[in-house]
Amino acid sequence: MRSAVSAASAAAPGRYDIVVSQLARAQVTASGVAAPDSNATIVATGGTITIGGVAVAIAAPVTLAGLASAINGTDGIGVTASVSETAPGSFRLILSARNTGAASAFTIANSLTGSTVSFTDTNGDNISGDSAADNAVQALNAALTINNVAVSSATNTLTSAIEGVTLTLHEADPALPATPWSYTLLDLTAQFPVKKLQVVEAEPGPVVFTPDGDRSVVLLRDDAAGVQRVDLVDLRSFIVDGLGLGSPPEGAGYVDATQKIFVSQEHPTGRITFLDRDGNVETVTGYRLNDAVKD
Repeated sequence: MRSAVSAASAAAPGRYDIVVSQLARAQVTASGVAAPDSNATIVATGGTITIGGVAVAIAAPVTLAGLASAINGTDGIGVTASVSETAPGSFRLILSARNTGAASAFTIANSLTGSTVSFTDTNGDNISGDSAADNAVQALNAALTINNVAVSSATNTLTSAIEGVTLTLHEADPALPATPWSYTLLDLTAQFPVKKLQVVEAEPGPVVFTPDGDRSVVLLRDDAAGVQRVDLVDLRSFIVDGLGLGSPPEGAGYVDATQKIFVSQEHPTGRITFLDRDGNVETVTGYRLNDAVKD
C-alpha cells in the first residue's frame, strides 16, 4: 500500500496503522463496437440517451465523435464521453464518471433511433450500468482501516479521517498481510509530507530515538516464530533496514559519549549490539561487556 500524508500544525502526534483494502474508483462504461471510424459513420439519427438521469437529445444524424460531443456539452451531466479505437477499425463510446465513489455511479437508458450504439444490459431491465457486469470499472468507495477502525471514503483523499492530517491513497494492498503486526512512520510537519506503513513479522517492541531525531530503532521479537531483529529507521528519509540479531532483543538505549544506539539481548553471558550513525555494527558478548560499556 502506498499513500502520502500532509499534516497541519493542529495534527495530534500519535500512532496510526493504516491498511488500504480498496481504492475509490470512478465508473467507466463502454459501448459495444459502434462504428469503423469516429468521424464519418453515422451512429444515430435521433432520439435520446439518458445518463445518470440527464437526457441528451439528438436532433440530427451524428457520428460517434458527434455523440460524444453532445454528451459532453450537456449541462449537469455527471460523466465525460470519449471515443476509443479498441481494435483496428473498431470504435467505441466510453463514458466515465467525473468523480470517484459509489454515489457517482450512473445508469444509461438508450433511446437513440437508427443507432448502432449499444451497452451491456446484464439483467435485461433495459437499463445499463446498474450491474457490475455492465461496466468496465465499477464505482467504488475507498475502504481502509485506521488503527483497525473501518473507514470509507468517496475519494482517495481523506481530510478528516485523522484530525489535522490529509491522507492521499495511491495503492491498495494486493493482499492483506499474513501478519497482523505493523508500525507507521508519520511525519507531522506540513513541509515534508511523508507516511510509511512498515509491515513486520512480530509485535513491535521498545522504540528508541536519538536525541537529534535523525535515527530510531524498533525491536522485533517473537520467540515462537524465531523472529529476533531490530529495524534501523532513518527518520530523514523513512528508509528502514532490518538487522538480524544473534539473540532475542530485550531493550535498547543511547550512549551520548559515542552517539551509538545499543540493543541488549537475551544471552547466557550477556550480549549487546552497538549501532553508529554510519551504519556500522558491533556486537559485544560475555565478559567483554564489563570493559566495553561505560556510564
